[in-house]
Amino acid sequence: MLKVLIAEDSVILADILELLLISEGYEVCGLARTVEEAVELADLHKPDLGIFDFRLACGGYGSAIPPLLKDKTNIGILYASGDRLEDTLTLADGEVYIQKPYPLDDIAKSLRIVHEIKTDGYSNSVFPKKLHLLKNPVDLQFEAICPPRHTIEKLLRQQAALAHFGSFAFREPDLQNILTEAARICAES
Repeated sequence: MLKVLIAEDSVILADILELLLISEGYEVCGLARTVEEAVELADLHKPDLGIFDFRLACGGYGSAIPPLLKDKTNIGILYASGDRLEDTLTLADGEVYIQKPYPLDDIAKSLRIVHEIKTDGYSNSVFPKKLHLLKNPVDLQFEAICPPRHTIEKLLRQQAALAHFGSFAFREPDLQNILTEAARICAES
């Protein structure tokens, strides 16, 4: 039976998650509202999985928990947040995050995916709609310096149109035709 630690500042949501996970066959080893409580419970119980709300009580963040743990390598982490966390968290922080509000049924599915990723390095399971993989920090750095493929393709089309216009304008003696072609190319691009 896999042990799960829940770090959630909403007592009602934490209680609901606990009941849900117990009904799904998990052992809930503790409920924490703050970073400090979560670290204490994790060090005491050595959970296999954690559901960490991104914003915790007393101004804490769920992402502050893993670096403070004595045994950082064994816990698979599912973050939960109303915020988009693609640019905030990376694989160094955990495996996945689920965006609130989420269907409660998706929590057990998401934890199974986290466990698969933690044990096998990947998951072939179908991801719930609001579940997102955290990215490798190197990938985020690459995305910051390299625009997405569709942006590159758009820039290449615009450069080709500009080159075509340049050769047209160089050959065309009539200014009105040049201006008409310039307006057409601008509208297209």
